[in-house]
Amino acid sequence: MVYDHARYAGNHGDVLKHISLMLFVQALGSMNSPVRFIDTHAGAGRYRLDIHHSEARYRNGVNKIYLTDAGPESVAPYIEQLRGDNHAELMWLPGSPLLISRFMRDIDRLSCYEIEQQSYTQLLSIMTNDSRVQVQRRDGYTLDSQLLLDQAFHPAILIDPPYIDPDEAACVTQLVSRILDLRDDASLLIWQPCYSGIHPPSFNPVEPGWGALEISHYILQDVQDTPYGSMNGSMISLVNPPPHLQTSLCILLPWLVEVLGQSARCTYNIIDG
Repeated sequence: MVYDHARYAGNHGDVLKHISLMLFVQALGSMNSPVRFIDTHAGAGRYRLDIHHSEARYRNGVNKIYLTDAGPESVAPYIEQLRGDNHAELMWLPGSPLLISRFMRDIDRLSCYEIEQQSYTQLLSIMTNDSRVQVQRRDGYTLDSQLLLDQAFHPAILIDPPYIDPDEAACVTQLVSRILDLRDDASLLIWQPCYSGIHPPSFNPVEPGWGALEISHYILQDVQDTPYGSMNGSMISLVNPPPHLQTSLCILLPWLVEVLGQSARCTYNIIDG
């Protein structure tokens, strides 16, 4: 399954995903045990924003974060990463695997899955000198069970698929169930887009029956006025989140509404369970 991460690089969904991911990795750094991060749909690792026909998206998305001089203290490390990768104008955007590698500890490990050849080749080139990182050209839905079963590591999985297949939601739900069957203590961060006029605008990626787990959803919605069926928000779902992450996200969301909202209806929502 091909996923062109570059198409929406830097949009409001990327902002929610990447800042939440950074906070996720930082919070997991408080664990005594090492963490095995798994990025199921890793992409190319880094994106040149001015050549991917997404100028309006990133100008109204990550560029607003890049230019801000105010915001929650927790967002500052992300802005530092953006400014470290760029000069006066924002041109380069670090993707999820690069962000994970920059914020995880030396004792942690990262396994990246990417099926598309060009993206895999670029990601492999970026990560080649980092001995903590493994890159595989493989469908993320077929991730290696042995990575989850290794009791030496706490598993932490980012699930961020293309959502272009009619069965994508079912694939995500099945993958989540498979992961939790193997390791019910795994920490998961699942991202999905939300669409204008479609109710519900998103789906619960965790099947009923996992009631003992800590599950929460963080939604940034109606960011802009868009035609019916167009992306106008996104949602982060957390399973077994690390300590303090939820507090950070409760601070982040209202700030993102203020900074990114182009519609008077822009708001956020937090749902438990």
